[in-house]
Order: sequence, then C-alpha cells, then structure tokens
Amino acid sequence: MELFEILTFDTAKAVDFLDISETYTQIVLLTSPNREAGKYIISLSLTWSLNSTTKSAYMRFRLDNAVWNEFISEPQDKTDKRAIYYEFPADLAQGTHTLEFEARKEDAGAGQFDIQFLDLSIQRVG
Repeated sequence: MELFEILTFDTAKAVDFLDISETYTQIVLLTSPNREAGKYIISLSLTWSLNSTTKSAYMRFRLDNAVWNEFISEPQDKTDKRAIYYEFPADLAQGTHTLEFEARKEDAGAGQFDIQFLDLSIQRVG
C-alpha cells in the first residue's frame, strides 16, 4: 500500500459565518469518504468574536454522532477576537466519519456573535 493511501486528510471550512443566533446552528459538517481503520488526529481551529462583555458564546463539536463536547466562553472586551485550536487522537473503524461543529450565543440580547474562520479536519496518521 502506498504511503499516500494510508495517510489521508479530509477537511471542511467556513469563513465569515456572521450573526449566529441563540439556538444551536450548524456551522460545518465534515463527512469523510470511506477510510481504512487506523489512528487519526481530529482537529478544529477557529477565530470568533462576540459583541458583549456579559454574555457567553457556546460552541460544541462531536465525532460520529457521539456525545457533544461543549465549551462556553465569555469575552472580556467587545472588540476581542478569540482563537481556538484543539486536536485529539482517535482510533477509528473503517468507514465514513462525520465531524460536526455548532455554535450559539447565550440569548437574543447577547450582541453579534461571529465566527470569522473555522477549519475542521480528520487526518489519518497510522
């Protein structure tokens, strides 16, 4: 088997997803083609802003319809742009895989919540 058949890289992205509502909204859904079983690195990278100092931004992701992993952040300054990079290893079975990312703001009065950039990836490393 060729090295490039083993080491795969699937990615999906969103740019300027603006004025996200107070209900969870899907920002990106990455679905891989049929892949061999193996060790993978799952990653997400994003930049976001929320025009509030007292309300929170809620973001969550999940792999293959598992339980949502949620994180919540409250900006300290209305003009701040936050960057997040997160990755983790996973042993995946043969087949297609989905990586979902959703976001929402705390409530309708929370100001404008924007994701300037989001990149999701599923990378086979072994």
